[in-house]
Amino acid sequence: MIAVDCGAKGWYYASCRNCYKKVDDRKNVYKCPECGHLGSKPPLKFRLSVIITDGTGCITVLLWNSEATTVLGKTAREVKDSEPDFDPTSYPKVFESIMEKKVLLKISIERKNISNVDPVYTVVKVSDDP
Repeated sequence: MIAVDCGAKGWYYASCRNCYKKVDDRKNVYKCPECGHLGSKPPLKFRLSVIITDGTGCITVLLWNSEATTVLGKTAREVKDSEPDFDPTSYPKVFESIMEKKVLLKISIERKNISNVDPVYTVVKVSDDP
C-alpha cells in the first residue's frame, strides 16, 4: 500500500444500524432513506480507497469496513475519535501505519473494471499472515 485517497467522498460514512446503508448524520440523529429506520449516533463504517502496487504497476482498491478494520487494527469510530481536531476531509495519522505494509488481497474483478468504466477494484478479503 503506497497511498490512501481520502478524496471527496471521504474515508468513512455513517451507516444505518438496521440495513447498514449510508445515512445522513445530522446532530447524531438519522432516518435511513433505504429502510426508514430512525436512530441516534449511527455507527461509522470505513470506505477506504487505497493505491497499491506489486512492483509492476499500481491500482486503486476499495477497502470496505471489515477489510479496512483488519488492515488498520482499529474501527472507523476509533480512528475518528483519536483525532483531537477532527476534520472529515483530513488524513488521519493512523493511515501512515499501513504505508509500505505488505498484505495479500483478494479482489473482485467485475465487467466494469475490465471495460475501464470503473478503475477501482473492491477488496473482498485481506490477509496479513506472513
